[in-house]
Amino acid sequence: MGDNAQFQLPGEKLVLNKKALLIWGAVLVVAVALIAWAVSSNDPEKAAQRDAERVAESAPYLAERFCERQVEAQLKSPATADFSNTTAQVNSDGNYNVAGQVDSENSFGAMLRTGFKCVVEVNTETTKLLDISFTEAD
Repeated sequence: MGDNAQFQLPGEKLVLNKKALLIWGAVLVVAVALIAWAVSSNDPEKAAQRDAERVAESAPYLAERFCERQVEAQLKSPATADFSNTTAQVNSDGNYNVAGQVDSENSFGAMLRTGFKCVVEVNTETTKLLDISFTEAD
């Protein structure tokens, strides 16, 4: 029998050619990699850790945008809101102190600059406003 034998007679040794061995080896490597990936991606602890890392990376941005939306809700003319100098800093409780300024029209159509401060809680499931205050901006 040659390299391309398709049948094995009783008592004969099965001889595989190099090409077949390489193909089967590659299939085995891919199968093992897919199984390892599937097992690791279904680990709830690792998924929770990945979620927490994503939230930690984007939390300051989320806190700033959330606070700005809460400030808009308090304005007489939210469509005219122009935010500036908005910053977020994590405090000792793990919440975010957000501060900035907003220019917007009042009831008479005059543009006013108002300072704002928020305390925002950001976690993997919710974003919550804990406190909001306004001051006259310089």
